[in-house]
Amino acid sequence: MFGKKIAKSLILFSLSAFIFAEVKIEIKNVTDTSLDIYMTNTSGCYYCTDSSFDNKNGCESYGSSDGVTLDGVWTFDTTIDAATCAGVCSDSTSPEETCTSNGTCSDGTYTLVGESSCEADGICSLSVHKTEAECTAGSGIWTAKAPGTWTANSWTHSSKNGAYFNGQVAGYQFELKGATTSVVSGGTASEYFDSNVAGGTINLGYSQSAAVIPESTTSQLLATFTYTDDVADTSKGICFGKDTGSAGNNTISDAYGVHISKNMSIVWGACSCDNGEVDACGVCEGNNPTNCYDDGSVCSTDSDCEADSCDCSGTCNGDAVVDQCNTCDDNPQNDCKQDCADVWGGTSTVDCTGSCVELASAAADEDNDGYCDNVDACPGSPPNTTVNSSGCTQVQLSISQLGNAIPGSFSIAQNFPNPFNPSTNIVFDVAYMDNISIVIYDLTGKEVVTLASGLYSPGSYNVKWNALDNNGEAIVSGMYIYRYISSQQTITRKMLYLK
Repeated sequence: MFGKKIAKSLILFSLSAFIFAEVKIEIKNVTDTSLDIYMTNTSGCYYCTDSSFDNKNGCESYGSSDGVTLDGVWTFDTTIDAATCAGVCSDSTSPEETCTSNGTCSDGTYTLVGESSCEADGICSLSVHKTEAECTAGSGIWTAKAPGTWTANSWTHSSKNGAYFNGQVAGYQFELKGATTSVVSGGTASEYFDSNVAGGTINLGYSQSAAVIPESTTSQLLATFTYTDDVADTSKGICFGKDTGSAGNNTISDAYGVHISKNMSIVWGACSCDNGEVDACGVCEGNNPTNCYDDGSVCSTDSDCEADSCDCSGTCNGDAVVDQCNTCDDNPQNDCKQDCADVWGGTSTVDCTGSCVELASAAADEDNDGYCDNVDACPGSPPNTTVNSSGCTQVQLSISQLGNAIPGSFSIAQNFPNPFNPSTNIVFDVAYMDNISIVIYDLTGKEVVTLASGLYSPGSYNVKWNALDNNGEAIVSGMYIYRYISSQQTITRKMLYLK
């Protein structure tokens, strides 16, 4: 049987005691001819610790607790209700997935029928026809009515800006390596789905009438499969295949047909080993140690784990090594570096005056562009970027202070002109000495450019941007979001760039 692989698409979080996997699939009760698949599907809220982002990719790539450190965590909490998590629809009942596609008709008879029927001046007995001429030409009966007024629903996001999973499952598909299935029966799949297929190694189930398996916070039988050994597989167990996303062999869909692990997490349980023994890395009859570290942590579960040992990070067959600063990583060039005083892991640095000094004694250069603050024309340049002889980057045409007045609060104005091409100005106020940042994002949450970052004195400033990203490349036409962060507040506005 297929026993040297275990597919676990695990996403690990550490912020809350209430964090669980939304869906867990397990192999249980294996005999020589049959096996059971169990499922736990728990409702709850998935959200980013930085509420600016409502999706996993944007959160983990650009989420920040302070506007500087990229430390956003995408997490799941079973204690948060739908309204607190995601928000409310204007009709008070529709979930976010269907809210804006629904609405209300001034003639309540047609609210559930839809916008086109609401606003029509009649209804045809043949529903495919929308006008009287089409209806009568098709031998239908046209019933005239007064056109109604359709009011589309709107969605109001909660402050958490999360997305709620109601626990319902509308379909499954998974690969069983090491087993060739022939019959599927029983469980919640047979109770709610009218299409269940045992297809050799690929198995699937769904409802043609849109029925769903309801939430279950405990592990319940999904289905029983009759199987024979996969003679082409000489491994030592039966395992789930690898979860590679909605295009792969393994997928679980929610009530709206969305692949769950796009923003949430699915845990594919351990292999069922022939001898019942699985090692620390989930390998049937493997030799991985019980504990990879003295502190008791074990190998990470990896769907391609075929190792007999763990590296220093706990990765099966990994390449990580401990460097000269006692740091475990897989960088062959060694992350640990010598400082300018030839001390491994030392803190001495060459400052903006060209001197090798301890970091605490270095001349001030907030944006780390090599120009000391007392001569830098653009002290808010993005850190570690190429600058010109004035200390400004190619994306900052200029940052200038406007007058000597001290603003009463931190604020940022709407850019002008807007829409813009080829450049635009953004005026922002700094109420007191503070570390601030101005970052522009596209609508997917991807950072486009950092216009200002660092310690600013009180005053009003204008930054002029010429529509280039952090790499000096021209941006595409479209809507962008710019975010101003100070220690006091975060302000977000939109701008439009037209070529």
